Amino acid sequence: ENPWPKDHFMEPYMRVYSLLGVNAWFWAAVFHFRDQKTTEKLDYFSAILLLVYTMWLIFLRLMGPAPPHRTKVAFVLAAIYSTHVFYMGKVSFNYGFNMKLAMFIAFVNWLGYTYYLMEIWYRPYSKKMALLLCLLYGSLSFELLDFPPFWQLLDAHALWHLITAILTIFWYDCQIEDLNWDVLEMEEEKTM
Repeated sequence: ENPWPKDHFMEPYMRVYSLLGVNAWFWAAVFHFRDQKTTEKLDYFSAILLLVYTMWLIFLRLMGPAPPHRTKVAFVLAAIYSTHVFYMGKVSFNYGFNMKLAMFIAFVNWLGYTYYLMEIWYRPYSKKMALLLCLLYGSLSFELLDFPPFWQLLDAHALWHLITAILTIFWYDCQIEDLNWDVLEMEEEKTM
């Protein structure tokens, strides 16, 4: 069943977002089970794709159903992703560069969502969304501040995956609630 409201312009984009999220989690799991060059690339490239696509979603949420320069923004984001994949795949598989790009995109996404939250602060779920945003981005500290594993089992990276897996479920719920609220507001405007 499709949880995204069909009457909302974001519905097809959120379906893609869901699929890209599943794809990123799938390749992360495969890479952690089978640490090979190919699985590592698929993990990294899927994660960056999800981050870049999130930039696209934020752009659409802030600008509306027919934003100006939509094609140019889509082209720039596709170029960022394609260039990154080419560089990492053919020139130099540089973990530090990949992490810096991921952190930069995550920061831009955080700024975009923070601005969006200020726009919808009156909505009842916005505080929950803000808390989740802080927890999701706060969990990045586990990714950045690595530490040795507890009991030879649980290290910072594993904790980051665990935390983000749990928070992602709640994040999707907030996204669904947000789009449903939009649909309700649009219906109310039509009846006035």
